[in-house]
Amino acid sequence: MKQTEETQQTDYMDSAIDVEAGAELCSGRYKLLKVLGQGGFGITYMGLHTGLGKTVAIKEYFPKDVFRRMEDGT
Repeated sequence: MKQTEETQQTDYMDSAIDVEAGAELCSGRYKLLKVLGQGGFGITYMGLHTGLGKTVAIKEYFPKDVFRRMEDGT
């Protein structure tokens, strides 16, 4: 079955939602706290820069050219 652009975008969105609060990124440098919002281009999370103890915004983009996940889902 051939996927449409809309179906592909939905697949990316379903995959992105699988990231749970508390997930660590960049070898533990950042920690996801919660989802702030999501739309057609991606999801914005509230995160924590663990080294600085500062709150940051982390964006995850859906377009196939830039959307990549590691095997552990992060």
